[in-house]
Amino acid sequence: MKRKIIFMGSPVFAVPSLVALRNAGHEILAVYSQPPRPAGRGGHLQKTPVHQAAEDVGLVVRTPLRLQDAEIDEILAMGADVVCVVGYGLLLPRRLVESVVCVNVHPSALPRWRGASPVQHAVMFGDSVTEVCIMRLEAGMDSGPVYKRIPVAIGPEMTAGELNEIVWPLGAEGLVEVVGKIDEIEPLAQVGEVTLAPKINNLVKKINWRQNARDIANKIRGLSPDYAATFELNGELCRIFKGRVWGGNGADLGANVVVSDDKVGMIVQTSPHWVVQCGVGQLEILEIQRPGKRVMGAAEALRGWPQVQVGGFVK
Repeated sequence: MKRKIIFMGSPVFAVPSLVALRNAGHEILAVYSQPPRPAGRGGHLQKTPVHQAAEDVGLVVRTPLRLQDAEIDEILAMGADVVCVVGYGLLLPRRLVESVVCVNVHPSALPRWRGASPVQHAVMFGDSVTEVCIMRLEAGMDSGPVYKRIPVAIGPEMTAGELNEIVWPLGAEGLVEVVGKIDEIEPLAQVGEVTLAPKINNLVKKINWRQNARDIANKIRGLSPDYAATFELNGELCRIFKGRVWGGNGADLGANVVVSDDKVGMIVQTSPHWVVQCGVGQLEILEIQRPGKRVMGAAEALRGWPQVQVGGFVK
């Protein structure tokens, strides 16, 4: 059944949902997105990907900084059947979610990883499976009942970027299905332990070399490529985009040995592999970025970096 829809979204991963709803024949009454903001070296105002995609096909776009009473009055006056929300960037007020059906695409197995960065947290914490949930919004953060769950496997070397490429197209398909049958589906309450996925900050990005090498490798792939895990070496804040647990060396500091604090962060080899001792196990650095430089493979980076020596330390 065709519906009258208000779409709310901002980032590039929300565009497939907007396109899918329109292609399915639903009437898009208006699109709400974050306001244009300065970007690039020139600081020119840049529209969000959803804003630009909506304008390209002639849809009405609104970009309020906040959803206050006047904006909510305007939304409700449009008479939408459903408000579809995908990465909008604003928490919808209670008055709105209690006045009209608001459906959200959330890429985690709710109630696991409620919050702003569910994809990153699922990978960082080594989850082997996740879900895309098509859920009804309520006043609480990501706490509403779920219309549809789509299971997704997370490969052992998969990055958050690779997982994003899978979950958002699946979410678009699921959203179209749910919106078309919204009157026939009874959403089910979330059951299980609640875990939170807050915004990624600099503290989250920082590697703690006292951790297990597997946990550090998971952090690296969970933050790649949009964020990147960080560490310091000789006063430089470096970013790692790819790393893996190292098990191919016969040195005294073995791959599964718990070491003393004075060995944590030690560079145990640089050729042919760059390997760092962790609290448990060792990590091979594969792709890295120094300040002001491009992302490089470890071997290329080391050729112009004589300060990196066996016996030195990262922190």
